[in-house]
Amino acid sequence: MSGGEYAIDGGDFTTATGSVEPGAEIAVRAVSSLLYSGSAEAIVTVGTADGVSATFTVTTEPATARVDSPPPYPEGNSGSSQMMIPVSLNGESAVDVAVDDAVTGLTATAGVDFQPANDTLMIPAGSTSANVPVDILGDVLDEPDEQLLIQLSNPSAASLSQALATATIHDDDDPPTLSTADLQVLEGTNRSQAGLTVSLSVPEPEDGQQTPANFTVTLQNPILGETVTVD
Repeated sequence: MSGGEYAIDGGDFTTATGSVEPGAEIAVRAVSSLLYSGSAEAIVTVGTADGVSATFTVTTEPATARVDSPPPYPEGNSGSSQMMIPVSLNGESAVDVAVDDAVTGLTATAGVDFQPANDTLMIPAGSTSANVPVDILGDVLDEPDEQLLIQLSNPSAASLSQALATATIHDDDDPPTLSTADLQVLEGTNRSQAGLTVSLSVPEPEDGQQTPANFTVTLQNPILGETVTVD
């Protein structure tokens, strides 16, 4: 019996010889392993080197890959930083594993909250995990936490046990503060209007979120019968 490696765990194949009677069977023992290394072949020859031969192939099941949700990631106030999305195998592989990854927004907005990504992730032979990096864009806007979707596809030397996961961008900004300036208006003899400007410390986000505010108007040294109408 001759051929290349077919001890799937990575051991070297050793040529073996023996004898067999007509009608008998030749038993070949395959040693199992958690390492995925594709397939390997060996040749059994009966008779001389030019005798009758047959080839048999030993294969192993591929590793399985999955993507998981990372902990909520703080967005920061400016610039960009990288959130890492973990992708793992159920065991070591004797060959490199490749899988395509795509990061899109669920409630997060591409180009505003994060940079979308479409790439191929490599998990080297002997490793069990790797990370998909996602650039998170910081700001100072008070807004809800936002969600991303990570999807794996087209695995090579592996199958997918979990192809989808979500990730959360955690808003770490304080609510905006309100301020206004003192206002003085000449009373006159007829009804008049005065505009009081209220300012936010930072702009509102562009997602329709609004900051409610309660206020009180008090007359200083009011005259009997004097009133203020708030529209």
